[in-house]
Amino acid sequence: SRKKGCKDKNNVSYNILFSLFVTSLVCFIILEGFYYEKCPIDPVRYNQTLQIFTMNVDVLAQLGIDHVAYFGTLLYILRGTYFPVWDQDSDILIVEPDNVQKFMLDLNKRLSNISIGVRTHYYQDRNVIQVFKDNAHGDIWLYKLKTLKKSSNKKILINHDYTMSSPIIDYDILFPSHTIK
Repeated sequence: SRKKGCKDKNNVSYNILFSLFVTSLVCFIILEGFYYEKCPIDPVRYNQTLQIFTMNVDVLAQLGIDHVAYFGTLLYILRGTYFPVWDQDSDILIVEPDNVQKFMLDLNKRLSNISIGVRTHYYQDRNVIQVFKDNAHGDIWLYKLKTLKKSSNKKILINHDYTMSSPIIDYDILFPSHTIK
């Protein structure tokens, strides 16, 4: 009877270990398949991200606001490629308007004339406006324009968001914006 009890314990241990192994193997295969496809977002969200970017660019042009693609979005444009399927958003940089609330009203009005279901939210602590359509979004980063008096009136752009690796940018590098052909 002692041997039988030992055998039962070994079978239980074996079964538990085997189950863990099979579960780990299945998880590994699923994750490998996911990463093999470059962690894509679903096609609907991808298309909505592109729509948001296009709408944002169109509305900013209508409002006469100079803007530049920024972060990963700038990289894709410079490379002459499409947004990669794993990118979660688009990024545009503008100089912070004097009246952000009025800008938000104008932005909302014009976006709602272009597409149904578009909504915006201003994150004041990050100085960014996110434009949403269903599960996708695009960022419009607001940078404060400052003039350095001690250095021959050099202009800089500032945004101290926690995601910024470089919160200060030379204004003249980005503005006035240029069209890439």
